[in-house]
Amino acid sequence: MMPVQLIEGWLGSPPPVVPLRVIERVGGDLAPVDPVSDTGRLRLCAYVWADQVARLRRLRCACDLAAQIPAQLRTESAQQTVTALRPEPGTWTVLWHSIMRHYLDKPQNEALDAAIAELGAAATDSAPVAHVSLELIRGTADTPVEITRWPGGRTRRLGTAPPHGIPVSWSGGNSLGSTRMDQAPPAHTWRGLVT
Repeated sequence: MMPVQLIEGWLGSPPPVVPLRVIERVGGDLAPVDPVSDTGRLRLCAYVWADQVARLRRLRCACDLAAQIPAQLRTESAQQTVTALRPEPGTWTVLWHSIMRHYLDKPQNEALDAAIAELGAAATDSAPVAHVSLELIRGTADTPVEITRWPGGRTRRLGTAPPHGIPVSWSGGNSLGSTRMDQAPPAHTWRGLVT
């Protein structure tokens, strides 16, 4: 298996490198695609233009990697996925999504916002929550990479990227407000949650 490589993935100073251990991965989608199955892999590859050779190579390597790293795939809305989450002491709960909100209608976006706010309100110093997103801003070409960290609920722009994700123009430095990335809870464990 070849590693997933993001060649020339960063412009500017790179993000901080911090050792971490992901202890749980959960993905929610109304029609999830299993990247491990032959059918799912074929479907994902069909979404990549034929002349995007490097992107197709990354996708194939990511599918190989997915076969080795277990993740739960849930058939549910983004709001349902987030509502089911609870911050756990000794870990960060990290919610990540990219280029999906423009597919939601206004009530779905509002329900997701409410679920994220509820998840953030449940965060504590020993069970923090981070919401990381790469989403288009309607009516502009801007696609910011943003993070909101709880407790506190402070949102910060870390950089920008094109809709397909790379290269990321990193501008976030190495801290999140008053909490540095390397000052995670003692276990340095992250729960990766993707919608």
